[in-house]
Amino acid sequence: MIIFVTALLVSLLGSFFYLYSKGYNRFSRDKVPVIIGDGRGYYSYLPYYFIKWQDIPFERLTSSSSFLDQTGNKYNIGESLLILPFFLIAHLLSFIFNYPVDGYSYFYQVFAGLSGLFYGFSGILILRKVLKRSFSEKITLLTLAAITFGTNLFNYMTSNSLFSHAFSFFLFALLLYYTPIYFDKPKSLKRTAIIALIFGMII
Repeated sequence: MIIFVTALLVSLLGSFFYLYSKGYNRFSRDKVPVIIGDGRGYYSYLPYYFIKWQDIPFERLTSSSSFLDQTGNKYNIGESLLILPFFLIAHLLSFIFNYPVDGYSYFYQVFAGLSGLFYGFSGILILRKVLKRSFSEKITLLTLAAITFGTNLFNYMTSNSLFSHAFSFFLFALLLYYTPIYFDKPKSLKRTAIIALIFGMII
């Protein structure tokens, strides 16, 4: 299992940096396209609250691919809360290395993408604990390999890592892990709060 986990982590990081740090889809190094599509909508709370929209180039709000409508951002804030630690690291690095502090320059792109990889990989580790409760090491390994490489999960941890899928996978794995813990003491206020938080983040 250690060999599988190590090999998976190496392949994830290798795939991610191959796609992005070299310039994916013919973009230049400073325009690594991680924060795109739905991922851009989920992510947008961070530059809004930490940088403010007036400091972001106006064209970002008026492009044909804009995630904004007349009622504002249609995406929920949960994913941004999970990305927040990675955003803050990127914010600091952008200051240190004199990159644009706009929420969308190189370090923001890379660390936003790494957040999806981190949570997807964490979901696999949590799911391993869930499976080990009822199945052998061999069955657990085969199941994790099938889920990782037999579904779109690997893609959503590397080339589309800011979409909601890897984050949702992590949260549902966490829910599977914590549900029997909660029902062991369902009257515990602490355990009720924790499982409510997990449900809230999923929503």
